[in-house]
Amino acid sequence: MSLIAAEAESHRRVTTRFRRNGLRLSALCIVASDVVAFTLAYFLFQYRSQVPELMYLYASPGHPKSIPLFVVIAFLFIVIRYLLGDYARRQLFWDGAGMTTKALLVASIPDVFLSIITSGNYSFKAMICTWSFLIVAVPTLRQITRIGLMRVNLWRTPTALIGACEHVRTVFAAISDSAALGFDVKYVACKDQAPPGEFPGAKHIHSSDAESLAEALCTHECGHVVIAAGDMNSNDLSTTVQRLIDPAMTVNIVPSFSRLPLV
Repeated sequence: MSLIAAEAESHRRVTTRFRRNGLRLSALCIVASDVVAFTLAYFLFQYRSQVPELMYLYASPGHPKSIPLFVVIAFLFIVIRYLLGDYARRQLFWDGAGMTTKALLVASIPDVFLSIITSGNYSFKAMICTWSFLIVAVPTLRQITRIGLMRVNLWRTPTALIGACEHVRTVFAAISDSAALGFDVKYVACKDQAPPGEFPGAKHIHSSDAESLAEALCTHECGHVVIAAGDMNSNDLSTTVQRLIDPAMTVNIVPSFSRLPLV
């Protein structure tokens, strides 16, 4: 029996490692989509224009080498967004697009500011066209990349959905087909009895408490959990989250609309 358990644990670790490597590859592919967007912006709007440059090496007197400021900004933007986990983050498309737009507006400040204060030395039109293009191109290319990754089964991650059936049903319909989220709902754990076939492609898991549920999800090699909180009380929710986080699962919570503040 111990040999079987050891083999099962070894298989689970291999599967987990494979899934994590796939997610890292997905993140790198999304990084590549940003590189493509910035490259297109440079050659479309900046390559033949007068743009700010940074001198970084004097090859000979009077002949300094320089690099466009835009290239430096693009490099820093991608590195910083990668370190902040932007390329692996799962969120709705418009939420991600809004966050990316704010980051691009901040990144554009040095480029546009120099174009303004130098009063005609640099092409202000090129700056505006460059960053306007990026605000559209970056989120769009990221989404296209995610859709492509889903087709080769890299971006999608096995996911369990937990909660009362009424709320699980709503969340299941919302997240199942979202390329931006990439949730592949394989398991559903409802407190109520769900009719057969109500959650297509998902297996129903029965559990008496949070600890047995976490153990069942580990057995099924599920590393991502979405909790449709609904009417769960705070103690039950806290216990469930704690038990699921202990085996290194990623947990997302969808609150009930009745719990959101009214403004």
